[in-house]
Formats: sequence, structure tokens, C-alpha cells
Amino acid sequence: MSDRPTPPAANLPMTPLAIGGTVLWLVIAGILSLFSEDLAATGRSWWIDCALWGAVLGVPGTVVMVLHDRNQKRRQRD
Repeated sequence: MSDRPTPPAANLPMTPLAIGGTVLWLVIAGILSLFSEDLAATGRSWWIDCALWGAVLGVPGTVVMVLHDRNQKRRQRD
């Protein structure tokens, strides 16, 4: 075992990650929609639905991360 103290946790803002993930799902859905006929022909049209649900679920996730970051900043000030 090491006698070194544990370093403090990194307090990174999470909002940009949540926004980036949501936007990424939207970009993927847009790209997949270009191939919707090919995906439907091979039984993979659900891929577009999956990407859209990723974007839909990213919205409340982004809201939660905004609130988390706001609370974290408030705790650091106090």
C-alpha cells in the first residue's frame, strides 16, 4: 500500500458532455436516415429509432447535468 494521500476528485463540468452526446445521437440519426431504404430492406430500420431515442433520452440527461453543474458551482462558492 502507498502512503500517498488520495488525490481530490476532478470536478469537471458535465453539461458539455451531455449536450455533445445528445447532438451526436441526432447526427447519427440524420446520417442513418440517408440510408433508411437500405436499412429497411435488411431489417435494420430500428437503428434510426434507436438513435432518435438516444437523442430523446439525452434531453432530460442534459437537464440533470445542468442542474448538477449548477449545484456543484454553488457548493464550491459556499
